[in-house]
Amino acid sequence: MDLVFVIDSSSSIFPNEFVRQLEFLENITGALDVGPSPDQSRVGVVSFSDEPRLEFTLGQHIEKAAVVSAIRRINYLSGGTNTAAAIGLAADSMFLKDNGARSNAKDVIIVITDGESFSESETKASALKARERGIVMLAIGVGVNVNVNELRLITGVPEYVYQVSKYEDLRNITEALINKTCIGLYLHITLEAILVSM
Repeated sequence: MDLVFVIDSSSSIFPNEFVRQLEFLENITGALDVGPSPDQSRVGVVSFSDEPRLEFTLGQHIEKAAVVSAIRRINYLSGGTNTAAAIGLAADSMFLKDNGARSNAKDVIIVITDGESFSESETKASALKARERGIVMLAIGVGVNVNVNELRLITGVPEYVYQVSKYEDLRNITEALINKTCIGLYLHITLEAILVSM
């Protein structure tokens, strides 16, 4: 799996909550088999506020310890919630061979946000474009101000939407998210193999 986190770094998040979000990324990374081998996973991160920022690519840090260290160095941005641009940057820039993406890996984006984007329609269009490329989209909403409909538009699959009441509760969905992602990818890849063989 080539996994890209798209994380909210807008003004609605307090610095301590942003740290909880980074800890969640660490937990997911720690639970995955991250490494340089073709059958291992790779991780990249895009953060966003008014504009998205590519924190590190899939090929920039291949060993698990290096990925965790890079996550801990991500700085809080502050600003608005330009989710559409962040998804677009992740889809357009991350899954390239020059940035460490692999043709034999399944592409996954996990979006984490605690509010509404600048434009629901633009976010929907950006996510749809990513899904049409074969990227699996998952979304996590934090708190009461999140736009749940927008999360559903991002994923296209209601079962790929998660909600928690606060950032420290992200740790409670770590196992469920990993299981859903891995099982979902297994079924997707198996279906693709069956269709190819027909």
